[in-house]
Amino acid sequence: MRERIHLKILLVGSFWASAMLIIYTMDAACWLESRLMQREVSDNRTTVTAAPYIYGKTQPVSLGQIKSRMNAYVHLKLRFRADSADGYPNVFQTAPLNRGMRMEISGSTAQLNIAHLSVPNGVKRLVLTTKLDIGHWYTLGVEALNGSFVKVSIDGKDVVNYADADISIETSQFLVGGGFDVSRVFRGEISNISILKGNLQLPHQGLRLVYITLLMLMFLFFFASWKLLGKYCVVQKVLGKFVLLVIPLLLLLVYSEYRLSFLNSVYYLKRVGLEQQAEKVKVLVMGSSNTAYGVAPEMFSHRGYNLAFMGSGMFSDASLVEKYLEKMPQLKLVVLTANYFTMGLDYSTFSQRWRQFFLRQNFNISVTPSAGILDDLGFWLQPRNFSRIALYGDQALSKTLNKHSKPVDIITTPSGWFDGGNASGGEATIKIGIGAAAAHNGSVDVENYRRNISFWEPLIDSLQRKNIDAVIVLLPTDASYHDNLDKVKVSIMNQSLREFATRYDIEFVDYSEDPRFSLSDFTVVMPDHLNAHGARKISNILDEDFIKALR
Repeated sequence: MRERIHLKILLVGSFWASAMLIIYTMDAACWLESRLMQREVSDNRTTVTAAPYIYGKTQPVSLGQIKSRMNAYVHLKLRFRADSADGYPNVFQTAPLNRGMRMEISGSTAQLNIAHLSVPNGVKRLVLTTKLDIGHWYTLGVEALNGSFVKVSIDGKDVVNYADADISIETSQFLVGGGFDVSRVFRGEISNISILKGNLQLPHQGLRLVYITLLMLMFLFFFASWKLLGKYCVVQKVLGKFVLLVIPLLLLLVYSEYRLSFLNSVYYLKRVGLEQQAEKVKVLVMGSSNTAYGVAPEMFSHRGYNLAFMGSGMFSDASLVEKYLEKMPQLKLVVLTANYFTMGLDYSTFSQRWRQFFLRQNFNISVTPSAGILDDLGFWLQPRNFSRIALYGDQALSKTLNKHSKPVDIITTPSGWFDGGNASGGEATIKIGIGAAAAHNGSVDVENYRRNISFWEPLIDSLQRKNIDAVIVLLPTDASYHDNLDKVKVSIMNQSLREFATRYDIEFVDYSEDPRFSLSDFTVVMPDHLNAHGARKISNILDEDFIKALR
């Protein structure tokens, strides 16, 4: 009788363990989180702009607060000129004294002081520059996620990129032009003040339930097995020794999986961002990394969202749009961006194919064209679906040991756009552009053009049935890149896109060599990717050309 009970426990435990793996694989923890983890904070970020601060003429500028410190996020941008460094003037603060984050000037040194749980006196001091010139204008960018990271740039150059789980800043009083106390008022001028602030909804908190359940089921499995082997003492002893060896390894693996589940969360964050405003979105922008960097829906006349991902292909784009069509009743236009590199790839052999697993786990979409049940099953059974350790490969250990506990890869704006900063390309960028063009020429196969564009056919049919417009766009690229591409391949690509657009009576616009863009509009290390200045410029152009006239 006891043996039958233990056998039932074994079978039930195995069944539920399999169920938990499926939950993990399909990222149903997000569903669990929304229902079981009600204390989690949703993404409520808003942008605030303010009038300039002038010492002696205006008071320090108040930018409000973030009520909850949990997952508090800040992205502050401004220009400042210090006329005096006497008295340790503060450019800004997030809370009085040393309870938050503040920027302090002393002589020619500017530093950022942040509240920290594990350093002496509870304050971490990060030097921003030791060459601050009095009377000189500087552009400042500060981005921080509480309990995770702080990033600072001056004049478009990154000067701080600090990650630590013990960052613990208070966000009760945002001030520009002052900090610490009333004696530290800033002596100078501050302009172009804007701040994006609020709370992020972070991924996979519900996975705690999954991991705890899996551990309990493992315990039940070994316990039932032990009892079933009661009549076989030798085998039972061997099993006992095996368990003693395996349990520490299992605990290590579970811990590593849990830690890794917080990374590459741009997929989760974009999903949350879109789903929170899907009913209001009129313009949806799709594409790969050059689009994620290069289109800022904040500049549109109508509500837009950038759902582009690094390395995304045309099949994935179509799958994502199809998934959300019914959830976007106000959708009027889909901007489909293409580019020379991704359009010419065979995604079954693409080196960044691992990104497909994140798309499937976070959006539960098909990311590869169906080639039959066996192929679909083969994809689903791949270890990368079940294990973040398998997904990250040789980077898993270093990422597990990182002290930060929250995602630090990419934080987008509420519209899904990644603001990469205004740093402009230079002479080194030209060499990079030439090299990137040569590399892409070698990767691109014209045989993939028609195959990849065919993935848009059912999507366009769906859009047209719902009276939703579509436009195909090639975004700007720097001359160092586009002048060195294979002209024959470029011509075939453009012809394929033009024929497709003509067949479906949609617009195709090629901005890739637009003379309105120069090297200063592109990132330092990717001359086929626009910087923030260039992104706003092309977004304004798209607005004038297609979006402003939407009903």
